[in-house]
Amino acid sequence: MQVSDSRPKQSQGKLLTDESLMQSLKEAIAKKLIPNVAKIDQQGMYPEEFLRNIGELGAYGQIVSVEHGGTGRGLLPALKAIEVVSETCLSTGFMAWCHNACSWYLQNTDNSFLREQILPQVASGKLLAGTGLSNPMKHFAGIEKIKIMATPCDGGYILNGTLPWVSNIGDQHLFGVSAQIEGTDNYLMAIAQGGMQGLELKQDVHFIALEGTNTFRVYQEIIDPLIRI
Repeated sequence: MQVSDSRPKQSQGKLLTDESLMQSLKEAIAKKLIPNVAKIDQQGMYPEEFLRNIGELGAYGQIVSVEHGGTGRGLLPALKAIEVVSETCLSTGFMAWCHNACSWYLQNTDNSFLREQILPQVASGKLLAGTGLSNPMKHFAGIEKIKIMATPCDGGYILNGTLPWVSNIGDQHLFGVSAQIEGTDNYLMAIAQGGMQGLELKQDVHFIALEGTNTFRVYQEIIDPLIRI
């Protein structure tokens, strides 16, 4: 049986491109990204102003519902925004993807505080964010062991371990954390923030073509109760 797409053709095109957003992104790229591409790749310049600017324009809000500060248009325009940025700078496009990944976690959480108070700030670029879940994804695929363990304590958990590399993070950035609960086969997922008590970020190696992505080794002994997803 053949199923046809009954949406108007104009709506399909708008969903994919949203011409006003794409035009605004291209203008921002010309003014604030193109002049700094060499500095990002060669000198490790982190394009924070540009990343915040495109958040204000709507690059991060496409997958976020209207009630939580986004447009609710969906995944395709979010990917198109990342594509447009990546055409000029792959490092910056990668960071836009990292940020969108974290907003996706927040969009799908049952935690009302994260959805209602934190997600709108991430959707607008007021708070920048990374993902931090490459290790648990590799763990669940059987490639490597989980590197963060969670020990229950009063009011939450103590997390201990090291994440080798997490991109698009910093002193105030948010990122996802997944840990195995000690003595069980269960896992938790939470949002951490640079600057938390017991969390240390180290930039102790040089990368090839990733110098400007704020990629850090993360050492965690987080004692404060975490905001769980």
